[in-house]
Amino acid sequence: DARHDRLELLYVASHFFSWHGLDLLLKSVSRSSADFILHVVGTVSSTDEKIASADRRVILHGQLKDEEIRQLASRCWLGITSLALHRKGMREACSLKVRDYLAMGLPVFGGYRECLPPDFSFYRQGTAEVSEMLAFANKHLGTPRSTIQQGSLPYISKESLLLNLYTDLTRLFE
Repeated sequence: DARHDRLELLYVASHFFSWHGLDLLLKSVSRSSADFILHVVGTVSSTDEKIASADRRVILHGQLKDEEIRQLASRCWLGITSLALHRKGMREACSLKVRDYLAMGLPVFGGYRECLPPDFSFYRQGTAEVSEMLAFANKHLGTPRSTIQQGSLPYISKESLLLNLYTDLTRLFE
């Protein structure tokens, strides 16, 4: 945990497609006067690169290795996942990226309904407005990473998921 007082947000994708909604987030960032850092990891379009480069709060990292992403995540308060799945006609998903963020102890903000219980407090569905993301990150300022990791285990642990599947299947055949 290498977090500082200044909120740092992390958005990771191998390549940012339209359904990631980075363009929407960058527009929101440009309208905001809040003090934060947005780390963008992955390949971005030339249009998004131009917009991002005009704002000192946005840092484009390009492609990073897993260990480099984990080091960067240690400084961050929030992980961001797809913000515009509606562009693909989708409203719900079960993203590996969300599970990776949670395993790193980051609460997650996305623009779609995740396959998690509605009362799960470490994932928030909302719009591509940075003010919503900052409010959600602020809500978890005092939450230790280990609390997020432990609270997420039933939904991200392969052992737990397979045990639940086994239990459900054995009930079917009793």
